[in-house]
Amino acid sequence: MLKKVVRIIAAVVLLVSGFSAAAQTTAQFSGRVSDPQGAIVRNAEVRVVNQATGVERRMTTNNDGLYTVPFLNPGMYQIFVQAAGFSTTSSEPITINVGQSLSFDVQLRLMSSQQQVEVAASVPIIDQTSSSLGTIETTQRIVDLPLNGRNFLQLAYLGAGANQGAQNNGPLRGTTDNNRPGIQVAVNGLTSFDNNFLLDGVDNNEFGQGTLVIQPAPDAIQEFRVEENSMRAEFGRGGAAVNVLLKSGTNKFHGGVYEFIRNDKLDARNYFDPQRPPFQRNQFGALLGGPILHNRTFFFADYEGERIRQGVSYVSSVPTVRMHAGDFSELKANLYDPQTTNAVSSQRALLNPNNPFVIPLNRIDSVGQAVLNVLPLPNLPGTVNNYVYTPKQVTNGDQFDARIDHNIRETDQLFGHAALQDVRFLKPAPLGEAGGCCQGFGSNIDGREQSYAIGEYHAFSKNITNDAHFAFLRWQINTQHLDAGQDRSQQLGIPNANRGGNPYSTGLSLFTLSGYTSFGDSSYVPEIATDDTYQIADIVTWLKGRHAFKFGGDFRYLSRNFFQAEAPFGTFSFSGQYTQNIATGDGGSAIADLLLGIPVSKLQDNLASMDKTNMREFDTFFQDDWKIAPGLTLNLGFRYDLYSPVGGRVGNFNLQTGVVDNNFGPNAIPNAGVAYDKTDFGPRIGFAYSPQRHGNMVIHGAFGIFYSPEGNIFNDLGENPPLLELYSAAYSPAQIPETAQLLRSGFPATLPAIDPLHPTGQVKTSGPQRLLPRITEWNLGLEKELPGSWVMSLAYVGTQGQRLWDNEASDLNQAPVPLDSNFGPAPNYGRPYFKVDPDLSDILTIDYPRFNLHFNALEAKLQKKVSNSLTMLASYTWSKDIGTSHGTAGTSVQNSYNTNGERGYVEPDFRHRFTISYTYKLPFGKGRQFGGNMGRGADLALGGWELSGITVARTGEHAKEGTSHDYTNTGSFGPRPDQLGNPADFSIDPTDQARLGCTPGKRTLACWYNPAAFAIPALAPGQTFAHNFGNSYAGSIVGPSQLNFDLGLMKSFRIVEEQQLTFRAEMFNVANHAQFQIPNTVPDVPGGASISSTLPDNQREVQFSLKYMF
Repeated sequence: MLKKVVRIIAAVVLLVSGFSAAAQTTAQFSGRVSDPQGAIVRNAEVRVVNQATGVERRMTTNNDGLYTVPFLNPGMYQIFVQAAGFSTTSSEPITINVGQSLSFDVQLRLMSSQQQVEVAASVPIIDQTSSSLGTIETTQRIVDLPLNGRNFLQLAYLGAGANQGAQNNGPLRGTTDNNRPGIQVAVNGLTSFDNNFLLDGVDNNEFGQGTLVIQPAPDAIQEFRVEENSMRAEFGRGGAAVNVLLKSGTNKFHGGVYEFIRNDKLDARNYFDPQRPPFQRNQFGALLGGPILHNRTFFFADYEGERIRQGVSYVSSVPTVRMHAGDFSELKANLYDPQTTNAVSSQRALLNPNNPFVIPLNRIDSVGQAVLNVLPLPNLPGTVNNYVYTPKQVTNGDQFDARIDHNIRETDQLFGHAALQDVRFLKPAPLGEAGGCCQGFGSNIDGREQSYAIGEYHAFSKNITNDAHFAFLRWQINTQHLDAGQDRSQQLGIPNANRGGNPYSTGLSLFTLSGYTSFGDSSYVPEIATDDTYQIADIVTWLKGRHAFKFGGDFRYLSRNFFQAEAPFGTFSFSGQYTQNIATGDGGSAIADLLLGIPVSKLQDNLASMDKTNMREFDTFFQDDWKIAPGLTLNLGFRYDLYSPVGGRVGNFNLQTGVVDNNFGPNAIPNAGVAYDKTDFGPRIGFAYSPQRHGNMVIHGAFGIFYSPEGNIFNDLGENPPLLELYSAAYSPAQIPETAQLLRSGFPATLPAIDPLHPTGQVKTSGPQRLLPRITEWNLGLEKELPGSWVMSLAYVGTQGQRLWDNEASDLNQAPVPLDSNFGPAPNYGRPYFKVDPDLSDILTIDYPRFNLHFNALEAKLQKKVSNSLTMLASYTWSKDIGTSHGTAGTSVQNSYNTNGERGYVEPDFRHRFTISYTYKLPFGKGRQFGGNMGRGADLALGGWELSGITVARTGEHAKEGTSHDYTNTGSFGPRPDQLGNPADFSIDPTDQARLGCTPGKRTLACWYNPAAFAIPALAPGQTFAHNFGNSYAGSIVGPSQLNFDLGLMKSFRIVEEQQLTFRAEMFNVANHAQFQIPNTVPDVPGGASISSTLPDNQREVQFSLKYMF
């Protein structure tokens, strides 16, 4: 039965629309035409005229006296209504924005000889027909509001329910470099991966990064709309639908040139910097638009360049001079001898009974010493956050956008766009060049993005119209570390870390040390990727009586060519447990372990070839906006999403058979054994009710089910055997170290090629079926138009996430607790799959439907929509986001068999958030309220200024606590501690606070929360490892609040008719109030509760610009 339903839906869409559906980039007018007595007027002609281009659209009223004019480009229009025997009635010029549906009801007057054209009352400025929530940003606000870096996406989180995302939310792979880092948008409890970015209505999603591909310059954007909850059925995914519309040309030539300049001369010092780092940014560009054929063909094009030279401050924790010599007396940490480990009790003797804080010189490993010498010495006091380095980060960017609109005839209109962006980025590393070894562990990143689209509007009749699109989108990146080509690890004495003949294995191995800054070349570099998206789309609109039907769909083919291994030059981890007394937990240091040359784990891998993968996405929808009564509209919709499993060179570990099913080769299994999910049906139900005659108040509510492909699995399933060559070893700190374990032993001479029929080490599984995350959304609200073109709205908003994806957060082969003493007779003894395959270690989950969330919020907005002197948007959100996890990058689970144990506050969870943004023409100068008679000199100095600003205030973000090591010995990815009390209570255990580097009883940046409120689970007599996981409530740590003011001041000088020169000065973080990042969340080590960084571009910064426009 289900298969039959799916076939019927697909056949209907293909027969009727031919393609599938892009999201709306247009708007529409609708209304009712009546005579002086209120009776309906049939066959009245409704003519809508674009004031900028002169393009007209004509419709007639139906048998119910209703009309709808769909698929209008946003802009200013005038509406004319005429019928036999009546005077022509017109509207005032009306501005309509992307995605809006405005009502214009007309009561005609009988024809008179004195007046042929009547001017009707104004159109209501609130949407009376839609039940979804959202915010529109117009070209005036986009250009006039102060934007640091001129990234328009900053405006997307000014609306209620939106924020800038979790502070640790990065790309899917965590350490991957994004071409354009720093700006993400999360709405209503979801993450940036749930969003749907659109450019002129076509796909603009980078499907592996959770962000957009093309980022137009603000001067190139006509407007954009952020749909946030319970959207119509034409929209997929559950997060925000960010729909950006490029500017179009008009019947007049318009253009200009500009430059924005920022440097460090007027900037303040970052809170953690000993001095102000050098900075220089130049953003410059030009734009031009106009007619090619009057009233028919129009063009718009722009170019923007960006050049940044930025000193970036890094605060790191590095070993002191004494530690380099093996002296750890500054830590008061006893050091124990791992060679004396008692196999039964796990007791150890001191390394140096005469001086328990010092390693004897004859025990220091020469390779470990050479590696440690790569690190710089501290340049700040203390043992944590004791090194600051300010290298120069270099960015060169160029982008170009062009759009053409052609009016073939009134029933046919064509558009096309092309967009190209290049970014070249030098990313320095935190530690700089040191030890005569390396070039700072930085990387070079080259990126290119492209978007091409064409679209055609066609009216088959007065009541049936069609909007079709075809688009191509490309995202490319090539990341190489600065030490490429240099065998740095080999030079330090680590065998086989650099492998001759493999250009990707050069550089220095990555070293991670608990409590200290990691160093070495970055994991997941090099990265070479090309992501392509092909899209065909179509929407049909059919007006029938009181119904406005829409139906169509969307087909996208996604392909990826990709190379990225986790650690082709190797990684070594040091936990401090080998110099700790395992039996008591006393002492130990990760630096001491390094000096002994004893890592707790090491890993090296390499991809045998570049991944070539693909995926197909198909959806179809039906929407009926049913005008039941003049003041009541029902929004009824239905959507079906069908996403294919990943095709190409991928493999999926089969949990039933214990082998890797591959999608290629002689024994290929279709889709690597992953089945389609054909049950993703999404109903949409909503209403909009206007109880007052003139439509200045709307009560609305909606409910909808969405399916959200968070992130991607292209590269992950391409890392299964036989594509991946891997050596991975983890060692029990309760055992005497093995020779093969030592740092000086390096890696095997040959990386093992893994047989998919007998996989060893780590494998990845997507399970037997690719179930999309299911997002259920609802809202109930009120929107009220107030005098003076103010609009107030209030809404209750809810989101429920089910089947949210687990991406490498869990290990389905995790050893269960209790697992004491050691791993038994074989390395993976105790793991569930030991009997199936004793050589298997981790079975990582990829897009595994395991998590959930529940978000509830009260959201309020006050907006000044139409004004010559003031625009304003103020929004407030009071919310709570509780669940097990979002499953995005950085997520980890302590017990893979109990994801419900992860229940807590889900990042990003801000309890209160308030924003206000505004532009205001100060009332001084000629033509304004005050000073109309002032002299020319006074007017030049004091008159005609405009003020703009953005203020953001929010409470702290909830962060998930962890521990420095796996105290259960189960291979847990994210063990949490026991919680002894409220971490904001500094009266808990002052002695332990002092041990962990805190000032007892006082909150400081060194201890933002009380780490003594947490503890590693206690060991019972005879236990070597804990037999239970921590009981802390996930997300119980609350980070700093934020209060930020950005201001702009601008003035335009008229040169000649329709030419002006605009000067503007902008100041970001005017009060220079430090905006701190969330604290470290590892409370069991010194510095584990500290804050060592601020949010990006945090200190007060000043920007100037000059813009010539005609």
